[in-house]
Amino acid sequence: MNQITCLETLPDEIILQTCSYLRGIDVLYSFYNLNRRLNITITGYCRYINLLAVTHNQFEHVASKILPNIGYAAFSFVLHASWETIMSEKAFQILFCSPISLVFPHIQRIILKWFSGERLFTFMDNLNDLSQLIQLDIRGLRGIIPKKLLTKIFSLNHCQLKSISFDDDSVDLVLLDDDELDCYPNLEELRIDAKSCRMLEILLKALPNLRCFHISISEHLLSSTPKQLLLASITSHHLVDFELRSIAAFWTLDEIIDLLHRMPSLKKLALDICTKDDRFLKKDHLDTCLPKSLTEFYFFIRYYYLDKNFPIDTLLDSWPTHIPVAFWDDRSKYCASIHSIPYGLRSLILSATLDTKTKHVPIRVPWLKKLDVYGKCDLFYLLDAAPALDRLLIQYDCLKLQLNEKRTCDLLRQRIVRLHISDWIDSKSDLLEQLAFVFTSLYELVLSIKDSQIFVNELASRILFLWHNQSLFSLYINGQLADDAKENLRQWFIDHTNLTTNSSFAVKYNENWLDLWI
Repeated sequence: MNQITCLETLPDEIILQTCSYLRGIDVLYSFYNLNRRLNITITGYCRYINLLAVTHNQFEHVASKILPNIGYAAFSFVLHASWETIMSEKAFQILFCSPISLVFPHIQRIILKWFSGERLFTFMDNLNDLSQLIQLDIRGLRGIIPKKLLTKIFSLNHCQLKSISFDDDSVDLVLLDDDELDCYPNLEELRIDAKSCRMLEILLKALPNLRCFHISISEHLLSSTPKQLLLASITSHHLVDFELRSIAAFWTLDEIIDLLHRMPSLKKLALDICTKDDRFLKKDHLDTCLPKSLTEFYFFIRYYYLDKNFPIDTLLDSWPTHIPVAFWDDRSKYCASIHSIPYGLRSLILSATLDTKTKHVPIRVPWLKKLDVYGKCDLFYLLDAAPALDRLLIQYDCLKLQLNEKRTCDLLRQRIVRLHISDWIDSKSDLLEQLAFVFTSLYELVLSIKDSQIFVNELASRILFLWHNQSLFSLYINGQLADDAKENLRQWFIDHTNLTTNSSFAVKYNENWLDLWI
């Protein structure tokens, strides 16, 4: 006779093994407060809290009822700015109105996503009096950046932060001529995208104890423009990890030498730069500028030449065979590229001409999570090469081509949970039926409409019908809202979809975007 076993009676090891197949938010939502023993067993899931990619009901329950009870145990928390206008009043008061120290008194790392510059500036006031906060991770910073934002971030929490990072999706930051930074000896790690080369000097001067400094510079400068990067007095004695990306300005070897001479303790160096200085292509010249302390060197150098007969075949003659490098030539842009093997940088921008008749070469990209596709191409080989891929950004016309290939559809069904489609023009929603059949595991769908005759609320209604009883719970559509939905958008969805008055969902329309969270 079979015996029924209650979850609460199972040993901790079995419960934790079961939890390992779930996301942290699912564990908290399902198991927290069933009994005191379970609360103790799942304490580890209270340390790192991420409420992204959850249903509206899960979010409201955890944010309103669980966070106030477990916040004292949290070391890391992710906060998304879009929640502010779409959550309940109770959750809003907990996460956006009160000082974070009241909810997370022992927090060590905070990740802030999709904040505007203005909102981030005011929200910083909520992040003081946190005795253990040392790391701030800002992702997707957008909009206009207030003049004193960097100053406020660097001095946050009474100058106790040790690490600050801005991701590649954040806007480039700039300091005005009269916007001076004080000295912040507390900071040891900085990752930032900057608008000007001048910020190299400003940041190295203001942050004398940096150990890790990654900077991407977007400023466009000709090779004849002197950068005059650093004052003679600036030396970064503690810097051991330095990465420079600057592919819109032309660098000379002398400028790089001057920069590296200010880093006498450097152990790891990564350069992604453009140049017209052919000394970069010769190993013996590079060796003269590298610090003696260096143990790791990664690079991607784009060399722009003027002579169309530039001797590409002899490009690597000066490189020893025991130092692996690779290169290719884009004759259409007069650009030869050389890079280290392994590559070693966090991202890659290629300049090359692709022949559509080129024979397929097997590749493996096991860590690729996000793929952004422009134009029309066959995605099968990329999908097949990327088992971890789960987010796809693609244009409407290209996506239509993929749906004609069964093997591609099978991989899309297995891999993709977040789908972003631009230039949508299907007014009759014929393609939506195919998408609903293929993308059965989606939890996020983003559509940007090209056809002005399509109303976002009507398209959303169709999507809810087609994905009914599936996993989709986040929907974002860019376009026009029909007049009959403007007065009471929530009621419109109750009247025209399977959502009811008792359904847990939130909807808003702002800046031509419809956001629906189910």
